[in-house]
Amino acid sequence: MIDVLKKNRWQKTRLKNVAKINHASLAASTFPEFVLRYLEISNVNYNGIISEHKIQRIHFSSAPSRARRIVRDGDIVISSVRPNLQAIALISSAFDNLIASTGFYVVSPNKSKLFSEYAYYFFVSEKSKQFFESVAKGVGYPAVDDKDFMNHSLCLPEIKEQKSIARYLNKNCASIDTTISIKQKQLKTLEALKKSIIHKAVTQGLDDGVGMKDSGVAWLGKIPKHWKVKILKRDFQVTLGKMLQSQPKNELETEEYYLRSANIKWDGVDISNVKKMWFSPMEKEKLKLESEDLLVSEGGDVGRSSIWNEELQDCYIQNAINRIRPRLGQSSNLFLYYWLYTLKHNGYIDAIVSRITIAHLTAEKLEKLIYLSPPLSEQVCISSHLKQKTTQIEKLKKNIVKQIETLELYRRSIIHECVTGKRRITEKDLKEP
Repeated sequence: MIDVLKKNRWQKTRLKNVAKINHASLAASTFPEFVLRYLEISNVNYNGIISEHKIQRIHFSSAPSRARRIVRDGDIVISSVRPNLQAIALISSAFDNLIASTGFYVVSPNKSKLFSEYAYYFFVSEKSKQFFESVAKGVGYPAVDDKDFMNHSLCLPEIKEQKSIARYLNKNCASIDTTISIKQKQLKTLEALKKSIIHKAVTQGLDDGVGMKDSGVAWLGKIPKHWKVKILKRDFQVTLGKMLQSQPKNELETEEYYLRSANIKWDGVDISNVKKMWFSPMEKEKLKLESEDLLVSEGGDVGRSSIWNEELQDCYIQNAINRIRPRLGQSSNLFLYYWLYTLKHNGYIDAIVSRITIAHLTAEKLEKLIYLSPPLSEQVCISSHLKQKTTQIEKLKKNIVKQIETLELYRRSIIHECVTGKRRITEKDLKEP
């Protein structure tokens, strides 16, 4: 690296020598009714883009005590807390005269030594990310202190070359970001298609020519005339899991794996982080999971569901999960899974759960959910159709996600190469379309 920089005639310096840090703040005597635009860390995403519509406009008298740092056009704001998240943004004239949280460092480049757009790319580079992570102190929410931040080492070309590098990165990163945006829209389109396919199949079936009748439920409208509207407990048994128990109560209890709400995902049970607690022989007999059990989150993201496919040999459930099994083999858990998917994604489940404190889909509420019941053979046919269709959609989505990840890695790579001198920018680079 040093040989590259020497060859390029770049100069090594420290941030404090080429920029002012937090140099302007609101005075305590500011007029109480002064309206300020308050920039919080939540307004800045990983790519440094500010969510303008979320920036609060508040009076100085009601502003948080940490709302003090003045931010102007050309400044860079960098979160001092949890640097691995890289909440970094270059402030343009559209966002001029913001007041930032003291959770940000506000960097005002010396224009004769450091070009603002180049500085932004330097701060979002892997080099800076690794430095900030290495010096951050604290547990849970590690932060970079003032001394380490101001002594951050930079290797800078002359201003003219900084501007060329920034122009090159602006052009290429904009192209990458546009492609990523298109692919993110494709993901949304596929997700909307998935919801539509599932909704139609579980409310109208697969035969477009079947006779229909009024369901008696306003938001459902008409349903196949041979289907029944029931409440869930008519066809299914609901069992709530066990409360957490960190210590054994007697010598008969054993420590076993259990699932939490966090393990329940729509695309399957996540066993990457499964914990253990103590169960009695009676609890194990009652709560042991069996193949094709339907698991529904009681807390957290209420209603989120998974089908258990024996991902672990012996596993049980905590009381943040309801387990569902069909009664008398007259219903399909997989069909019910898709039904719950529709109820969750059309807002029905969220509307019925209590939100006075924390939302809970209790066993009692789950048992009372309305449920459309086709004949079992038709439930199996619909479930098979939906599994095939949704598997195809999820495969497409995964491919697109991989493409996005590759593009993001390429974006990071060219930024790193440019701000470390590994890639020299020529006039030809700037002229290429």
